Amino acid sequence: MRIAIVTDFYYPSLGGITEHVQGQATELARRGHDVTVLTPRLAITPHTVDGHDVPARSFDIVHVGLAFPFYANGAETLLTISPSLPFALDRVYRRHGFDVVHVHNPFGALPITAIARSRAPAT
Repeated sequence: MRIAIVTDFYYPSLGGITEHVQGQATELARRGHDVTVLTPRLAITPHTVDGHDVPARSFDIVHVGLAFPFYANGAETLLTISPSLPFALDRVYRRHGFDVVHVHNPFGALPITAIARSRAPAT
């Protein structure tokens, strides 16, 4: 099965969503699925205290859009923006022909656009 995982958060951004995406994509690829993580480039690379290394991966990464830090409810999050985001997603979707699109944080601009543009079922 060809699976897209859409997320605003992936390395070098650290946190729970990043770790979940890494684990989910790794396990799905181990089970024989063709996995691609769709994530933005970061406008500002976060500094880490421990020099955290990006783990090895057995799946593809495709960068769409550009993510900027955004603050809401006293917390920092990422907001992915790009006027060409819908068209970039269309190109990726056509090229990969995903069977399913899995979306993290479905209220961000990237996830909402990914759901709206997908012809495959989105979960």
